[in-house]
Amino acid sequence: MDSFSQPVPTSTVKYAGFWRRFLAYHVDFLIIFTVGYILLTTFGENPILKLASAKSTADIQNFQTSPLVSLVYLAAVVAYYLIFYVNYDGATPGKRLLAIKVTRDDGTAVSYPIVFIRYLASYLSAFALGLGYFWVAFDGKKQSWHDKIAKTVVVETSEKPRTILAIFLTLLIIVSFNAYIGFAFYTGIKLGIQSAKNTGQLDNLRNREGGALPALLNDGQLPTQLQADELATSVFNKLNEKRVSNGLTAFTTDPQLCAYTQRRLDQLITLGKGDDGRGFYEDVANPQINAAYFTYYLKMGTIMFTLSPTVTTPADDVVTSWTNDPAKTGIVPTYTYGCVKANPQFLVLVAGEHK
Repeated sequence: MDSFSQPVPTSTVKYAGFWRRFLAYHVDFLIIFTVGYILLTTFGENPILKLASAKSTADIQNFQTSPLVSLVYLAAVVAYYLIFYVNYDGATPGKRLLAIKVTRDDGTAVSYPIVFIRYLASYLSAFALGLGYFWVAFDGKKQSWHDKIAKTVVVETSEKPRTILAIFLTLLIIVSFNAYIGFAFYTGIKLGIQSAKNTGQLDNLRNREGGALPALLNDGQLPTQLQADELATSVFNKLNEKRVSNGLTAFTTDPQLCAYTQRRLDQLITLGKGDDGRGFYEDVANPQINAAYFTYYLKMGTIMFTLSPTVTTPADDVVTSWTNDPAKTGIVPTYTYGCVKANPQFLVLVAGEHK
């Protein structure tokens, strides 16, 4: 009989130590991390791609996982522990690999309520600077705080632990996770330094010009992208002012929508000219693009504005063009979600309505 299906006699029980549980935890974390990454990618919220496409610190600050995706991920994590602990004799894949399992402190099998309580209590162990986990190393029954709250113990089975494989998988998740954190930190520092440099240049220029910003500088004093970003922000604010004055709510921003707005802008940059919406219509008809960017949207629309390379374009002119042109007027008042992005050549608005 498989030892995982055998009850543990309380008189011969051997409690699992800290390091064995440490390895089991990280094997499970690797599985959960991988599933979460696939889930985020499926919903068009791949964190690595978002970081790689960030153009400013504001882009990083706007990285937000949608509430629905967060809820689905949390439910998947809870289900992972509930299913394995209750239906697979107290052993998740990580614990099975290390030949340990969770039982009640009297040696009986755990139930769904007990596992759920133990899961919730694990946050207490973690939030106390991890002290609740480290407690295993000093406790007589090698119980963590969440074990004590749920009245559970982690015990060894008669199976042989696959320690070498567990160590390899643990190192893999530690290296992978820290590489991602390092990449995020590096990206944030790099963009922060660039933003500080640009802001300093902009302030110095405005001081010299008495507060007026020149149309365009190509002498290296000021990146033209900074002007485009300012124009995009101004246009977005003025669009919202016009919407509110007409009895509508201001546009709500959405990370997924802004990610597509950047894609749409990149299309125009590559083409070097307007395409009469052809790229947008092709994206709408593409199932993969739909899955990546349009998951929550019932309908969408986009308009663009070609910027002059020699003359400053006032934000009011863009808003007037977008709200007075019969071919474009339907976009601004129809949708409740919107995002504006720009580069020195083009200004793009993408708006949509959730399902």
